[in-house]
Amino acid sequence: MLSLLTILNSKAQDTAAVIDYSVTLKEVAVFKTDKPKELQLGDSKKTFFLPEPQTTSWMLGRKFESQGDFINLKKVIFYAKSAVDKGLCKVQIFAIGSNGLPAESLLSEEVLVEVKKGNQKVQIDVSKFNIKVPQNGIVVAFESLVLEQNKYFQKASNSKTKEKITTLNYAPHIKYFHDNEKDSYVYSAGKWIHYSVEYNATHAKTPIPAIDVIVSN
Repeated sequence: MLSLLTILNSKAQDTAAVIDYSVTLKEVAVFKTDKPKELQLGDSKKTFFLPEPQTTSWMLGRKFESQGDFINLKKVIFYAKSAVDKGLCKVQIFAIGSNGLPAESLLSEEVLVEVKKGNQKVQIDVSKFNIKVPQNGIVVAFESLVLEQNKYFQKASNSKTKEKITTLNYAPHIKYFHDNEKDSYVYSAGKWIHYSVEYNATHAKTPIPAIDVIVSN
């Protein structure tokens, strides 16, 4: 026969097994965050190469303006050609001054770009600089570098005598395209030259540096 203590213990265990410990949670709200959208500006197309001498460092740039809410600069795209493997160049990004020329740099450090041999489309992430594109725009430029690793010898011929010659040059080169509705800039011998839309209107087929950018909202 079971003792009274055994029966009580058994009933206590049965009771504990059926206790409901469920908790009713309060309503949980889930918010959806919209991922930023990106837009490519520039429309470089039908790019071509000019075998111009780069025996001194220079910059070739073009102007980009904000498009509505797309003001956050994310990437720079160079369409380039290099005669050497691992040619080095620089990205430069400038505000535009009251005179319409590139002013202070918007970069807090150097941005070096490595270009493989041949025709290349190079994308450079510049999002860490948190650059906002104002309504009056910015100038994004390709800077050539006179470095030993960029050096090569270019074969050419004299247009008058037809004599074959070999000249020193430095890679990589930015490529170009034609568009008279774009502002472009050249920095050489310590000064900027601005090829404005107004200038382009009277000079057909102005070569524009093949540079694009990607911006986000």
